[in-house]
Amino acid sequence: MHNLVGSRPSEEEVQRYTDQLSTYDEILGFHDLMIHHYGPTQIFATVHIELDSRWSLDQAHETIDKIERDFQKDLNVELVAHIDPIDIDDRLTAEMYERLQAIIKSIGGGLHTHDFHIEHGPHHTRIVQFDVVVPDDYPEDDKTLNLRILADLRRYYPNVTTEIDFDHNYMGHDHTVL
Repeated sequence: MHNLVGSRPSEEEVQRYTDQLSTYDEILGFHDLMIHHYGPTQIFATVHIELDSRWSLDQAHETIDKIERDFQKDLNVELVAHIDPIDIDDRLTAEMYERLQAIIKSIGGGLHTHDFHIEHGPHHTRIVQFDVVVPDDYPEDDKTLNLRILADLRRYYPNVTTEIDFDHNYMGHDHTVL
């Protein structure tokens, strides 16, 4: 029945995929690993992989293709990887990212973030976009948590706006390899 309606993969299976992804020195991190079983032998997985935003499309494509081929060859898994470009050289991005991490750490509760991005525009305030992974047992709802994070960020950046996606029920944790 689980093969038809789906079930959560074992911790060992998640760890195998995480271990494989951790072997690639050229990636900055990965998150949102999702595993799908179709029948007893067909396994598909998706993952978001963070790469340096300065890379060419060809370089990023080559790296992702290699990872997908390795998953097929080594684990018999059809992997589809989404690329998340990360700007590792922008001083403001780095400063805001570190500030956000301190805020998330001070809130506690096992929260963590990924997909951090700042949208710059000539006629609008900075929009900080990111995801917050929320454990199943976290006591606050998303709206309350959103207001709390925004208030804390505005102590340092008064005109900032945010677009926060709250991720629930993802397997494992985000992994920063950098």
